[in-house]
Amino acid sequence: MNKLTTLKQDQYRTLLEHIPAVVYSAILEHNGITFTFVSPQLESIAGIHRSEWVHHSEEFLEHIHPDDRERVLCAYATSYRTHDPIQIEYRIRAYDGRTLWFRDEATVLKGEDGVSLQLQGVMHDVTDRKCLEDELLRWDEEARALTEHLPDIVMRVDPQGRLLYLNKWFDLSQEVTPEEYIGKTYTELGLPENISQTWDKEIRRVCHEKMSSVVEFSVSSWSNLQVFESRLIPEYGKTGNVSNVLIISRDLTEKKKSEKALKESEGRFRQLAESIEDVFWLVDAQTQRFIYVSPAYEKKWGSSAKELYQNPEAWLSLIHHEDRMKFERSFIQKFINGTLDLEYRIVQADGSFRWIHDRAYPILNEEGLLYRIAGLAEDVTTRKQVEEERLRVSKLDSLGLLAGGLAHDFNNLLTAILGQLSLAKFFISSDNPIFHRLNEAEMASLRAQDLTHQLLTFAKGGIPVRKPASLSQIVEENARLVLTGTNVKCEFHLAKDLSTVEVDVAQMSQVVQNLAINAMQAMANGGTLSIFGQNLMVDEGSSRAQLELAAGNWVKVSFVDHGVGISKEQRHKIFDPYFTTKASGHGLGLATSYSIIQNHEGVLNVDSEVGVGTTFTILLPASNEKQVLTEIMSPQVRLGQGKVLVMDDEKPIRKVLGEMLDVCGYTHQAARNGKEAISLFTDAQEMGVPFDVVILDLTIPGEMGGRAIIQKMLKLVPSIKAIVVSGYSNDPVLSNFHEYGFHGRISKPFRLGEISEVIDSILSNTSHPPVFFSKNL
Repeated sequence: MNKLTTLKQDQYRTLLEHIPAVVYSAILEHNGITFTFVSPQLESIAGIHRSEWVHHSEEFLEHIHPDDRERVLCAYATSYRTHDPIQIEYRIRAYDGRTLWFRDEATVLKGEDGVSLQLQGVMHDVTDRKCLEDELLRWDEEARALTEHLPDIVMRVDPQGRLLYLNKWFDLSQEVTPEEYIGKTYTELGLPENISQTWDKEIRRVCHEKMSSVVEFSVSSWSNLQVFESRLIPEYGKTGNVSNVLIISRDLTEKKKSEKALKESEGRFRQLAESIEDVFWLVDAQTQRFIYVSPAYEKKWGSSAKELYQNPEAWLSLIHHEDRMKFERSFIQKFINGTLDLEYRIVQADGSFRWIHDRAYPILNEEGLLYRIAGLAEDVTTRKQVEEERLRVSKLDSLGLLAGGLAHDFNNLLTAILGQLSLAKFFISSDNPIFHRLNEAEMASLRAQDLTHQLLTFAKGGIPVRKPASLSQIVEENARLVLTGTNVKCEFHLAKDLSTVEVDVAQMSQVVQNLAINAMQAMANGGTLSIFGQNLMVDEGSSRAQLELAAGNWVKVSFVDHGVGISKEQRHKIFDPYFTTKASGHGLGLATSYSIIQNHEGVLNVDSEVGVGTTFTILLPASNEKQVLTEIMSPQVRLGQGKVLVMDDEKPIRKVLGEMLDVCGYTHQAARNGKEAISLFTDAQEMGVPFDVVILDLTIPGEMGGRAIIQKMLKLVPSIKAIVVSGYSNDPVLSNFHEYGFHGRISKPFRLGEISEVIDSILSNTSHPPVFFSKNL
């Protein structure tokens, strides 16, 4: 309005006189308004001269319908308080007695004095729209009164599918009010898209052809699936064209159900019987002959249904003889009287068998006499296998606990043995014949250590403790170890520059041994196992997608045999736990190998052809480390000085460890458990003669172990240097010992050189404190 004031006076007057609305200016007060200007359209619309309202607020209020007066004053008072624009509809009594509906829209502005409030507004005559709305509401109420008790759904829509009337919706659980449906489409009310598209098409056809149409469809309601028939009827306007479409939808659900039940009873039975994987059969109780056998019989039994119809006892010949003999006394009688409920095996053409759960149900006639026997023979082979597997898992879990305990005790014994052997070697010259015998005993003990690793892998899964190693050395040593003395020859084709890999040597040795054993068993009559090794560079291109490997350097080792091969049906199962084709096998070798390779971020693939042979391929990430740490080489004994605290629950280990420390030049004190260790540690601190290094056993059965003890010690002396010792190589503390506050690790069993090397490296390196977390570990 501010911009309009810049017009010339005559142009401003002409503009106001041609606007089809009443334009006004007024002063807004807390209890109403006082008009300062009203355009002449007030007289042409309501017959009221504008002078009657200008400066006469009481006259203006008198023209407002009494029922709307208080609401209008309330709107003015609110706008006066909030300065918000006014938007309100109210009735005005015209000069000739008519009642007009005005829509009043005004903006609140501050006056020139900066204090008073002015209104700049426009009043639109909306009487015709209000009358139309009232008429539609009246029509809707009348139509609803006529249709609300009808069982049918009645609706009127315009040619664009917008709802004008609706008595109820398909979901009868909720009432639909006019405010919810007027002007909306049936799609917006939740009608499925496919039905909406059908209705749109039919509405266009009804409007074009001016003829009724019938559509049948299904709607999923809150309770069930309902079938409806909709009849679309054209409604004609004054011009003779279709102005609206009346749609009457009738629920045909129950009718359709009856028709379908009557028409498809036999077909439904046949479809069900022929589609299920179980064998459905029906026998005449008098003749004991088969009336019907589903097609699944030929698939499960591998015999012709035609033969069964001719000879009712033909199926008995395929039952495993042990089961047939077991049930021979009651089997036939239960079958005849319809009380059969047994599980038995059937032998298939290839000699394999399947488990069947066969149940019979008697069918009585109107007189209550048995006249038919229905039965269902279900293939429960998978369930039987799962039950057997669950039983084996339960046994293996128990065996795993035993294996873990044995491995722990065995490791402790090996620690004492290997420690004493290494001490004895230290005091004997290398050219002494006894030295070589001690060396052989030490190597045998280290081989025995591999056995404990396998036991722990079996018992707890075996998280790898990795070191840079030569895969060539691991492959050659372990393949030769397995195949020596057998009728299988081993040929090695390993690249001389084969990269090193970071692996758990014991676990990787187990993989090689498993694959070599698998090849030996596949070539029962003898043959050659060829092992190929090469470096592999995988780029971002097709080779990466084909091999499913990350880009980078890999080491590839393939084990190629010329044995019986593996069928396509069995190939995808060979890495499953407990799957085996060998009578004496336990099905853990390949499954364990697969798990170990996966834990090393590697890949184990198989390629095989029956009668030709099998190739197992190992792919492992190459290491950048050039130095290879071997398990057999004895580390050099390093002498030193310092005070060491030893905590271990086994007396032989405390003894041998103390003797090792004495030889290396260290003084020591020993504790049997965590309580003693913390007590000795605290006393030494208070006396001013603290320990330089603490060696803590990770696991103390039934008591506080190394992981908890080091946390308590670190709270007392954050700079303490600690070494963790354990026979469980799969414990995460050994893999990430720095994160738990330790500076070094030693795996049981250990030798003199190893313990001296770890202590010396820790004491000589004071610039790298351990990573310590204050959380409970």
